[in-house]
Amino acid sequence: MKTKISKFCTLTPALTIAVTLVAASISANALAFNDSYYIGSVVDATPSGAQEELNYMEFLVSMTVGTTDTATNGALGNGGNQNEVHTFTRSTNVFTPLPTPSGAFTPALTAATNSWSFDITGYTYLYGKFGQNGYAWYVGDLTGTQTLPNQLSGPSTGLSHIALFNWTPPDDTPGVPDGGTTLVLLGGSLLGLGSFRRLMSKKS
Repeated sequence: MKTKISKFCTLTPALTIAVTLVAASISANALAFNDSYYIGSVVDATPSGAQEELNYMEFLVSMTVGTTDTATNGALGNGGNQNEVHTFTRSTNVFTPLPTPSGAFTPALTAATNSWSFDITGYTYLYGKFGQNGYAWYVGDLTGTQTLPNQLSGPSTGLSHIALFNWTPPDDTPGVPDGGTTLVLLGGSLLGLGSFRRLMSKKS
C-alpha cells in the first residue's frame, strides 16, 4: 500500500503542472492600440449604428497603411448630417489580405478589473467604440477570450460597446481540443485513475 501511495504522490506534481498549463491556455488576452492586430481609428465615429460602423470598417480596411484620410457621412453612405466629416487613421501594420468587412454582431461584455472581456472566436474584425471615437483590430488569427480597457485617458472615453464582423462557422475537421474540452478530458482522466486505483486496492 505504501508503494501505491508513493506512486500516486509522484503523479501529483505532473498533474498540477498540467492543470496550470490548461488554465493558462484559456485565460483572457488583452488587445492594445500598439499591438500587431491593430488596424486603425476613426475620430468622431457618430452616428454609430450597425450599418455606419460597417461603413467605418470598410473604409479603414481599404486605406493604405500608415495614412490618414477623411470622409463625410454622404461619401460613406451613413445617415445623419451628410456633410459631417470623419477622420480615419490607418496603422502601419500590414495584413495580407484583409477581406471586405461584412455583417455585424454586438456581443455581451463581461466586466473584469478595469476592462471588458468577450469571445472573438470565429470572427475576423473587432470594432470598439470609446466615447466618440472608434478603433478596429484584426482578430482572424485569434480565438477565445480577449479584453479591452473599459476607459481610455481623458473624459468621456469609456468603452460603450464592441462589434464583431465576418463570422466564419467552425471547421468540423477534428483538431486539438480547446481549453474547455481539455479540462473535461483531464477531469475524466483523473476520475478514471481514482477508480482504477480503488479497484487495484481491493484486489490486493
